[in-house]
Amino acid sequence: MKALTLVAPSTFEFGDAPAPQPQQGEVLVDIKACGICGSDLHGMDGRSGRRIPPIIMGHEAAGEISAVGEGVTDWKVGDRVTFDSTEYCGHCPDCKAGNVNLCKNRKVLGVSCGDYRRHGCFADQVALPQHILYRLPDGLAYEKAAFAEPVSIALHAVNLAPKPNAHSPALTTRQEMAVVVGAGLIGLLVLQALKARGWNKVYAVDLDDSRLALAKQLGAEDAFNAKEEGLAAKLRELGGGDGVDASFEVVGAAAPVDLAIAVCARAARWCWWATSSQMCLPAPGSGDPPDHAAWLLRLRRGVSRGDRAHRRRHHPGTAPSQRGGPAQRGRRLVPQGRAAGQRPAQGGADAGRLIDQLAVGGWECACGFECNLCTSARSSSVSLSLNSGRP
Repeated sequence: MKALTLVAPSTFEFGDAPAPQPQQGEVLVDIKACGICGSDLHGMDGRSGRRIPPIIMGHEAAGEISAVGEGVTDWKVGDRVTFDSTEYCGHCPDCKAGNVNLCKNRKVLGVSCGDYRRHGCFADQVALPQHILYRLPDGLAYEKAAFAEPVSIALHAVNLAPKPNAHSPALTTRQEMAVVVGAGLIGLLVLQALKARGWNKVYAVDLDDSRLALAKQLGAEDAFNAKEEGLAAKLRELGGGDGVDASFEVVGAAAPVDLAIAVCARAARWCWWATSSQMCLPAPGSGDPPDHAAWLLRLRRGVSRGDRAHRRRHHPGTAPSQRGGPAQRGRRLVPQGRAAGQRPAQGGADAGRLIDQLAVGGWECACGFECNLCTSARSSSVSLSLNSGRP
């Protein structure tokens, strides 16, 4: 078969590659369309360390089944499919609990990170386990079907932030307002998902005025340049003075994280995509409290990370089987030599309280456990689920 192979940082070769063969429980998919993820861009030049050459990248794809392996019962040649970008065994305790991103056998299509090399979809064909497939409706173009993976990310995040009045038996004063910080691809999808879910007003924030204009075309009540003076106060005022009911940070950098937290009302929900190691936390023991710890503590309901982890239960066309995802079920990390619940002193304690509020699900930091967030996690009793499905 033909494939586009990353052979060195930022260097590709298009040519012949070994054709995959479907094994027990697998199908062979002829790739008809494949998208380019931001993680592919960060990986191909060596920045992320998750596209170590040689590797066939690509995980946002759709195609047609051309062969089936032994034991495949629900699929046949000619079926049109899309699929999860993450392979998992489906049999381990984590998989059976629905935490497929924690599977010890997890592999992400198109990723080579040292632990494994799993060739992806920048190729004519790919062999996949049958349990990660989704059937495509008739008439849906392959190019649109390949978009299901990034759309599912946005849907997952919005499902983690239910409308504040959705389950209230009495009329409340909550205005169902949300802020999306970052109007790139995923941010714009989040905006549209919020509007489709019936949120009253959604505001967009970005540095790019052309993206802000597009956000307004796609349903944003208003859009603001992140450089605007007093923006956090303005957005809180738009939310009724105390802040908005939910915010979504879709950048992964320190300043947008600060803004997304600062605009939240009490008991609001904050979702963030932390694919960057740029977290504005002090080093443990520094004595400097996190700038935004007070804001996090006032949320009181915890925080969700709306990344690719657990997206299967929120894939387009499927109903979520559980709400809240892993945020309530993080594995507990306790440093050696200290009992669970024991707090470090000063800055470490503040960082510990902050991350306890985060209750992060499916976290896998790009830094290799060297950034302030990770070192804070090592020095405090933190709920943290490791090894997500981050591509």
